[in-house]
Amino acid sequence: MSNTADVAAPSQQVHAQQKEASNTDLLSEFLNLFDQNKANTYDIDFFKTVFKLCRPETTSKFSYYAELEEHIAYIESFAASELISNQLNFVAPLLELTATMGNSHSSHNSHIPHSNAENPKLAQQLLSNIRQGEMLFSRVLTIPEQAENSTQAPFGVSASENKNGWLLNGALNVVLFNKAVSHHLVLATLPNNNTLVTYLPTQTTGITTAEHAQLGAPKANNTQFEIANLRLQNVLINNGVIGEINTQAILDLVARSRIMSAIRHNQYTRMCLDKLILFLKSRTSNGDPLINQQVIQHRLAKLEARLSSSCALSRYSLKQIAVGKDTQALASASKLLASELLVYASKQALHLGGITHFQKNKPIANSYTEANWANFFLEPKELLLRNILDTSVSERHQKA
Repeated sequence: MSNTADVAAPSQQVHAQQKEASNTDLLSEFLNLFDQNKANTYDIDFFKTVFKLCRPETTSKFSYYAELEEHIAYIESFAASELISNQLNFVAPLLELTATMGNSHSSHNSHIPHSNAENPKLAQQLLSNIRQGEMLFSRVLTIPEQAENSTQAPFGVSASENKNGWLLNGALNVVLFNKAVSHHLVLATLPNNNTLVTYLPTQTTGITTAEHAQLGAPKANNTQFEIANLRLQNVLINNGVIGEINTQAILDLVARSRIMSAIRHNQYTRMCLDKLILFLKSRTSNGDPLINQQVIQHRLAKLEARLSSSCALSRYSLKQIAVGKDTQALASASKLLASELLVYASKQALHLGGITHFQKNKPIANSYTEANWANFFLEPKELLLRNILDTSVSERHQKA
């Protein structure tokens, strides 16, 4: 037995080194796209390079993903970075989880349609399609929300059995579109309080757009994003069901995604401040650079201090989740602080930078616009605050 273990250990070490080398090569390829200014076009080669990095064996390497998140922040469109990060940190791990779990949560109901051995294979195929840039899901973060004594489905969508499959009804809150997006990832509440994971083509019959807004830097047609709330009315699913998953697994993925999002928000704030500082150095008043004015230095110092605090919180949250701690409130606080700071910093940059930065399609003007729209539509302050409060109250009750 010991001889086998001795042989296996070096083999595992070599395999780990090979995977690390492969990831390093992919990251280099990813950075080369930025050097060649290809990332700003969001072409399919760029998407493919990003999604090849999204592998099950690397999902637990938080430091590696944090590095990737910071590089994703260099994409000019905040909406584009949200979509890419969402595939990396929410969609792909969710598919991986359902593929790994198989039918373990379906055993109590032998009559559930399409709960068979093909579901894990389907999830693995979708993962492969994502990594090759052949499939993009519109889904952004979603958490189960259900008030006491409420009959509403926690995920906004309920699934009921039908002789031909499933019938889905409800609201699909906040999805992100662009030309590369082909499918919706739908989380539907089952009668047993688990969650049905399924996917639908964007043109599926029975799905209507409730409201939408455009978001994105209009450099090319592919950079235009739509943020929409969708309604599902008797949508029949007779294929495309991936599997079943418990609610806590969803919460864990949301916490992780929020922390990664906070890291990316902070990077956008850093970029915004750097552009502002360069501008203030290049402008003079009475022969002296604007950046030397005491009032401006004071405002910049306050922004730098707030950014340092936000970065420290997001990094601490990342370390906590990496060691298996419950980070629901911490993750929400990290994203709240980072997103509020991004809006505030870009607004200050507009004021300090003057009329030049107010012009349409200027980087800081785009940053301010996208920060406001993204935070309003995707995960508003009220949602994050409520999540922090609910988690804190729950923790106090457990201690009592």
